[in-house]
Amino acid sequence: MKILAILAHDKKESLNNFIFNNITNYLKNKNTETSNNIEIETLNLYDYADQIPFYFHNKEMLESNAFFQKNKDLILKADRLIIVHPIYWYALPAILKAWIDLITNYAYKYESGTNARALHKIQKVFVVNTSMAPLFYRKYLTCNPAKKQLLYTFKFIDIKDINFYEIGSVYKLNQDKVNAHIKNILEKINKII
Repeated sequence: MKILAILAHDKKESLNNFIFNNITNYLKNKNTETSNNIEIETLNLYDYADQIPFYFHNKEMLESNAFFQKNKDLILKADRLIIVHPIYWYALPAILKAWIDLITNYAYKYESGTNARALHKIQKVFVVNTSMAPLFYRKYLTCNPAKKQLLYTFKFIDIKDINFYEIGSVYKLNQDKVNAHIKNILEKINKII
């Protein structure tokens, strides 16, 4: 099984980075302990910030971009996708949106109707998002547009098993609460592998 794990946060000491590292280390250890034959590829988008092109309708220009080609290979080989990101102003970080604009160029073929035919083999997606706002605020007042955007995008490109884990009020978390979230996240990770 090939897992592509994406991080979209620029600070190395962030909660997002801590969560991401816990997930990837867990998967690497699980693979070693149980011989699950898990291959994990990690991608911190901010490490490639100067290489990620904004979306252009000029397909030749996009296809000549090295980052575009590398990610095309990563997406088309992946069986699972894990994304860890913060909520910025009710939405995805712009760098994650730019990456999604890229991958959707070659992840599907539109034929008709409301969904496209998958050209990838991703069966499951797990998304962790964090926010300074409390969960009730995102759930009832803003309806979490970031979650909706990912959900509808992945459904459109024919991924049916999409799971979210949301952490709100991140500045009020103590280490015990962070550890509890990590435990819950790793339990959910077990369900996607």
